[in-house]
Amino acid sequence: MKLEKSLIVIIISVFILGIVSTLIFQASTGNNKGNSIKSENVASVSKEVKENEKNKKMVVDFYNEVFNKHNIDIIPKYVSEDYKQHNPFVADGRKAFMDFFKEDFVKNPNSSAEIKRVV
Repeated sequence: MKLEKSLIVIIISVFILGIVSTLIFQASTGNNKGNSIKSENVASVSKEVKENEKNKKMVVDFYNEVFNKHNIDIIPKYVSEDYKQHNPFVADGRKAFMDFFKEDFVKNPNSSAEIKRVV
């Protein structure tokens, strides 16, 4: 009976030692798939946040240049030739967009746009 208890203790100890050794080895070699997935997710989220901030800045710059400074010459930098307009009073296409606002800014020289929030 005493021998059986000792054998059980030894088996459990070897098992625990094996688990601990495996964990230490994985930690020391960086072979921990859970952590690598997390770091990849963090890198991906970080890249996405940077890209979103860059896109927000681009939109704000466009609005400030075109609708506040009335600089229609900057439009080709941001708007493609085959632009699909969402304003029912303006035709599709970059040229139509530029022509409309060129005329509109002459008629309304003090017009401006206020950006409340960029999401």
